[in-house]
Amino acid sequence: MAVRDLQIQDVSDFFGVNYLDDKENLPPSVWFAGTNVVVSASGSALALRSPLTVTKTIGNPSARILSIFNAIWSDTATVFFDIQAAGTTSVTTYRFATQFGIPATPSSVRTGQADHRVDRINTNNKVYNVNGAETFQYVNSTTSYQLGIGKPLVAGTTSIVAGGALVLNVGATASYAYRNAATTHVGLCSAASSNSGPTNGANQTLRVAVVAASTTGIDGIVLFLSKDGESNRYLNVDSSGNMLVYPNTTGNIDISTAYFVDTNTPETAYNYRPLDSGTQVSAWQDRLWITGFGAGTLGPTLTYSGYESVYAGVPQEAFPPLNVVTIPAKTEVSQTSIPTPVGLLIFSDLNAYLLTGNPQDNAVAPSNTLAVTAQLDSLNWNLGTKSPNSVVSSPFGIIWLDNNKRIQLWPFQGLPQEIGLALRPDLSNIFGSGANLALAEAVWYQGKDAAYYILTACTSGSVNNRLYIIGFYTDPGTGNVVRACSTSDISASCINVSTLTQIVASGKVFIGGTTDIVQQIFDFDTQGSGFGAGTTLSFDLMAGNNIGNYSNLHSLRFDSNTNDVMVQVSNPDGSDQRNVMLTREGNTTYKGLVNKYGIRQMLRFVFPTDDAVKRDVKNFRLAYSQKKRVL
Repeated sequence: MAVRDLQIQDVSDFFGVNYLDDKENLPPSVWFAGTNVVVSASGSALALRSPLTVTKTIGNPSARILSIFNAIWSDTATVFFDIQAAGTTSVTTYRFATQFGIPATPSSVRTGQADHRVDRINTNNKVYNVNGAETFQYVNSTTSYQLGIGKPLVAGTTSIVAGGALVLNVGATASYAYRNAATTHVGLCSAASSNSGPTNGANQTLRVAVVAASTTGIDGIVLFLSKDGESNRYLNVDSSGNMLVYPNTTGNIDISTAYFVDTNTPETAYNYRPLDSGTQVSAWQDRLWITGFGAGTLGPTLTYSGYESVYAGVPQEAFPPLNVVTIPAKTEVSQTSIPTPVGLLIFSDLNAYLLTGNPQDNAVAPSNTLAVTAQLDSLNWNLGTKSPNSVVSSPFGIIWLDNNKRIQLWPFQGLPQEIGLALRPDLSNIFGSGANLALAEAVWYQGKDAAYYILTACTSGSVNNRLYIIGFYTDPGTGNVVRACSTSDISASCINVSTLTQIVASGKVFIGGTTDIVQQIFDFDTQGSGFGAGTTLSFDLMAGNNIGNYSNLHSLRFDSNTNDVMVQVSNPDGSDQRNVMLTREGNTTYKGLVNKYGIRQMLRFVFPTDDAVKRDVKNFRLAYSQKKRVL
């Protein structure tokens, strides 16, 4: 029987979950509960597909994946992931092979690393790594070297010996440094030798005694020589100005004829290795910035690589000892830094700072060149972070989990804005200790269905076990950017975005590490390996909040690409729950007669967990018949 004067309420776009406001205040476009359902770029409710197992690590069910990183050399991509087996105190890095399948086993590329996740950055066709105990680099997908080259422990010695045709009227001094041909870096020079004294007559040679290095990768020694009777030493070159590289062996280097030096390349007096205790690395203005030194003297500091004072070698591998920035509040601990269009944004555990200008090498004490060429300003937000791996860059600004466990967005100007407001109650479940907050990790994922800020964090135990998702899409009606919040109980101890064509034919894919496996997540077009027992894909909304005191929820209608979405209706407290019988009209439209009387009705949309197809709900409509009744 037809019902006249039906009141229609349309929902063209969903706006995600809101755990903060009372469900009695929310429109039906906002869910008061939900899990494993996100909002797509079109505003539809989109059920997550189950994670797809990409590869196993070492077949050890207790091997925990600590970090994942997508590295690119030219147009070649490699995914590194770092695992720690239970009962061990060291980390092993694996990489995906050129081709793999399920359950292919990736190859080990580095073992015996510190008991800590590895933070990495891909720049200048190299991958730079820190883990709190060492700094190192990958020059390709399998070969790693220490970052920077240390100073020779033994100074060079000079003497004049017979043979050759060298003439020195006063004498020369020498120093030497080690070189890695694979990285092209030249390390810190040794202490200078004493003066050799003059040659006596004809047939004389300048002999420089050197000691070889045992560090992996060092295969050459370069000399720095003074001109006859002078004190400054310069790089020893051939007649064409090319650096002369001698074998990395302990012994004597004999200069038996007139030698050449490049007076534009003095000794590598500032090519110090970086501090090995940093845990975070970033790149800004052609320099590496290392932070996360923990509490203590180094707590409030950042160190950065050289440029102007690095005359030989690779600037990103040389860290002049005075290249240090100290945040003003020295009781705070520097956590991480991230480049922005307006400067380097630096986070401490309590605040944020912006470094602007053009930092230069602080080569001569006590002058602080930074004070002249760059400026460090406290932003006075009182919003820092204890989760340095949650800080990511997006087209809308910098997003992070702050020290109060709230998700913030800074659009490169003004004050930050809290964008995860609706998730506050759920975010409060993240463990509050420093160690657990440090586990939190986030990525910006530009997927096919929407763009997402995805955060994985720990709510129990000591492993990340919950995903917090904020989807960004443009409302076609208003043109405004909409941010839709969601959550998921898919467990991912670490996350990353991969470009490997072996995982996906084109574009990028979101991947997560758990225990012994790497999984592909957020691919709505591919069936995964199956959801675990007890997983629910659903969202709840309240109908009737904006209708009036009493009404009859007559019917509902929605579009979906599948016919197996279940709708349940109940009282607001969950009582008197029943399934709504749905009938299909056309290929994608479903309608159901509800005919339930009351002030409000709770609707639950439940998606099957068999993961057979992509499932969504959109173009949602409610029809009410108004009841005339006095309270």
